[in-house]
Amino acid sequence: MKLKKKFIEEENIKPLEGSWTIAEIEISYNPIIINHTIISSSFQAYELIKQLWDNEKINLQEQFAALFFNQSKKIMGWKVLSTGNMTKCIVDIKLLVSLALHCMCTHVMIVHNHPSGNLKASQCDESITLTVKEALKLIDVQLIDHLIIVENGYFSFNDEGLL
Repeated sequence: MKLKKKFIEEENIKPLEGSWTIAEIEISYNPIIINHTIISSSFQAYELIKQLWDNEKINLQEQFAALFFNQSKKIMGWKVLSTGNMTKCIVDIKLLVSLALHCMCTHVMIVHNHPSGNLKASQCDESITLTVKEALKLIDVQLIDHLIIVENGYFSFNDEGLL
């Protein structure tokens, strides 16, 4: 013990005194259903997303968003998580999972647009879908679909058996 005290004195390390705090997360739950329609198909989801999406960016910048649903698949909320350039955007898995936890959802749908108008899923699109699915599975949340949208259409990973 004396050796430890001597080391602290020689290195001018002072013990923490007084009150101090560390980073903390505050959790609150205020359930709000923003659309009482139950989403039961990719077409219904696409129709809803068309109303929410920023039409000025659909052909200009790639965006990545998530929709959060309760057990009845009623939408609890949605959030654009990233805006990129014409060919890509970054997907922050930690942010997506933290939002799913924060709103206590049971289902998530991810969506991104292809400014090129091409509805073909890329290898990167398939990879991120699997990564998101596995991350959400860890917190007992189901990824119900990944839609790629363009101005006049959509591609559903679920409908194509890629989920």
